[in-house]
Amino acid sequence: MPRLKTLHIDKASQINLTLASRFRDIKVVNVNSLFTLQRHDEGTADEVTSINIDMETKISIVPFLSQFNSLEHVHFGDNIGFKIDGGYFWEEGGGYPHVGSRESMLSFLDLLSGAFRSGALRKNLKVSGLCCPDATDHHGLRSNNCETCLRACKRFPLDIVASFDCEGSSVDVPGKRHVLDVCLRRAQIESVLESRPGGHELLTSNQRLLRLLGRGRVYEITSADAVATGDSNKALRILKYKQKQLNEIDRVIKYAELDVRKLSMQSISNAIMSSFALDYNSAVPLENQYISEASLGYLRDKFGLPLDEEYLKRKLMDLMGHVPKFLWILRNGRVAEETEDEEDNTIRSEYLDVEMDCLKLIHQFIWSSILPVQYIDSVIPWLLKYLDKMEDIEYTYVLEAAISLNLILLDGKKRHHNIIVAEGGISSFSLLLESSPDASVVKIALLSLANIDTKDKVVIKSMEGIDRLVPFLDSGDRECVKSALQLLVASKDHIKDDTHSSLLPHLVCIMKFETTACQSDMMLTNCLALLYDVLETNHQSSIQMMLDLEAVPRLIELIKTNGDHNIQVKVAKIVILLFSTGTEKQREIFIHDKELLILFVNIIQVTSLAEKAMSTVRVVAKNKSHRPLLLEAGVVKSLLQVLNHSTKERSKLQAASSALSQCCCGMTLDFNISRAVLNTLGRIIFIQYDEEVLCNACWALYRVLAEMKYEDIYETISTGCTGYLEQLIRALPNSADNFESNAGLPILKSLHLISLAGDACVQSIIDLNGTASISKVLSKRTSDTSKKLACTIISDIIRNNPAQIQTAIDNNLVPDLVRMLRNEVNREHALKTIWHMTMLSNSAQIKYIVSEGLIDQICGILTADLDCNIALVALRLLYDVSSYCLISSTVHIHN
Repeated sequence: MPRLKTLHIDKASQINLTLASRFRDIKVVNVNSLFTLQRHDEGTADEVTSINIDMETKISIVPFLSQFNSLEHVHFGDNIGFKIDGGYFWEEGGGYPHVGSRESMLSFLDLLSGAFRSGALRKNLKVSGLCCPDATDHHGLRSNNCETCLRACKRFPLDIVASFDCEGSSVDVPGKRHVLDVCLRRAQIESVLESRPGGHELLTSNQRLLRLLGRGRVYEITSADAVATGDSNKALRILKYKQKQLNEIDRVIKYAELDVRKLSMQSISNAIMSSFALDYNSAVPLENQYISEASLGYLRDKFGLPLDEEYLKRKLMDLMGHVPKFLWILRNGRVAEETEDEEDNTIRSEYLDVEMDCLKLIHQFIWSSILPVQYIDSVIPWLLKYLDKMEDIEYTYVLEAAISLNLILLDGKKRHHNIIVAEGGISSFSLLLESSPDASVVKIALLSLANIDTKDKVVIKSMEGIDRLVPFLDSGDRECVKSALQLLVASKDHIKDDTHSSLLPHLVCIMKFETTACQSDMMLTNCLALLYDVLETNHQSSIQMMLDLEAVPRLIELIKTNGDHNIQVKVAKIVILLFSTGTEKQREIFIHDKELLILFVNIIQVTSLAEKAMSTVRVVAKNKSHRPLLLEAGVVKSLLQVLNHSTKERSKLQAASSALSQCCCGMTLDFNISRAVLNTLGRIIFIQYDEEVLCNACWALYRVLAEMKYEDIYETISTGCTGYLEQLIRALPNSADNFESNAGLPILKSLHLISLAGDACVQSIIDLNGTASISKVLSKRTSDTSKKLACTIISDIIRNNPAQIQTAIDNNLVPDLVRMLRNEVNREHALKTIWHMTMLSNSAQIKYIVSEGLIDQICGILTADLDCNIALVALRLLYDVSSYCLISSTVHIHN
């Protein structure tokens, strides 16, 4: 028969000393009959598990084992060390509670100690599966001076003693075949080892560290545990060192003064992998295993152990088949609700240690973009639960979940964005932002909120803790500043006024010190957008703060050096706001800042801001002292640019013509500029499709002419620049109802100035049929000023060219002038105009003038109490007409 190397003892009757000598090649004996487990009062609050000692096995097992000359390892029981965490040593058949089994266990340990001392058991024999009854101190009997445990430390082989667990630590490695778990402290065990020959060398050897590395806690996630996920893969085994184990490794390294850098990378890595083996003789599994990266990082960074990470780490793709198990652990972890099912709670408690590792793995899957969509859909709600449990769990779990959610948002899939929003992600992140004490968690919450599509108005309105965003603007972390700005811009409609005021210093600081590199353009854009909003909300106080913080030079620098159109437009909007809403004192400061003023004037040519800029120019130009500065900054050139290129945009033409009119009021322009303005305005007047544009253009033209010398006006006409004159004459309104409200008055004022500039100018008016157009003005319901201007212009025309008298008569001028004699205000100008006509008229024309009732009106004037000058003109007129016709006998001349 084949030679047997392993023997299993399942009951005491199998222990046969006579037959033992036949099994010469036995190397391993598993004694399963020494311990038995039994539950008492099952299902009640008093339920306990008894650990019974089989007396027959206890008595005969040591002599039996001594018969095997090749025996290397004997294991007692089935991981009883792990079971003692919830069980008691009882004597079989004893009453409850009875501790006879405890005494039996202690005496058995003494029996083994004596066997090793006497040589009945070989010195190189490895023993496992034993535990002092007081290791977990269920009875409060541990004194850390247990004679049984001390004897075991003195008599068991050195290698075995060095591997002893202590004070119940065997429960930390379930499934692992531990040696002996004693009730002594670690220092006591080492003290005994130091006193034994070779003990010191053993304690300071590398092997001791390697044995500790091979006792990592292995968590086995079976397919049975993951029934809910439908996972049918093999069990996944996760290796992780508990903090107590890491502390022990640290202590051993320091105690032995080991230079871990000199240790073999392969020996360290092999020792770690041996944790997956059930015992020291078992092979290490190569599949379905995973070592906690947190543990590896601790061993590498904290202790400096050389690790073959390529050998130790599993590829993510190799772990993809276990994703349902990871998700199952998350669902049953810290965010799961407590249930009444004790078994469920036990399972949950068992896997809490690897919950963080599962979270990190999910994080890596998402970051690597290899996690299938359906898994992301299912994990999002559970990740959000970690955020909602912030007050109940460690912040590291919240942080890890938040990081994974942020990665999902960064991936940009609308589907996942919608799930996060629908599951209350906005509220969860906002709560973290508002109340988390950990800076890392707050940062991720901030970044995540910024990555959510905040164009959705519902999302914006649901945001909480907006005020908490302001302090982030002072953060040294650019990503935090960028995200805070983005969120503040998105939620600006919900920012309170007091928050606005606190924002401005932060925004100015960012604007002043932020570079103009391309990657920071978005930050500057959002900063400027917020700055505009703050200035618009708290006009004058915010503007004063801008001045106090010396922020204006930075605005000028930005528009000069940054080529981003969006940034330039936002700076321009702020500049317009400074000029339009500042106080007179503040505006005085701005208007005398030459660079800022030039910037302001140039904004007129920015298409999207032209109207607002020109409206602001008109407001600024109302101050007479500001007009010269505006002209010096080139405002006329900018306005002409708009007028010349916006012929179909009425609103722009209105704003430009109005601003130009205001800027030119009382200002003398350079002749060439004046000529350009006159030409442009003439073209604008020619359009005539908008009454407001026409009116503004006419007033602007008049104000330019009013500040020109007569010789300059004469030069424009004599050199062929008559386009504006032609359009003025053509634009004289035909409707009596809107003459005064529109362009009539400035046109007459302009024509009057032109008529005074010389004979060539008057002749140009005549050539353009100005006599007829002006004559018709007197028949309108116009103001006294307009009638006076019309009379004066007609007089100038007639004096220059008597032939125009007939033209005036033909356009029904005489009846209008005669009627004006009845009005005391217009009487003098009408009288002078008629006199000038009669002085140069022929007899037929004079007879016609008299026939319109002139004599009656003159007699009425002479009988009134008038100014001597008016009376003198009336008498001269009466004299002139008397030479051509007889005075009617019905006229009564008094005095």
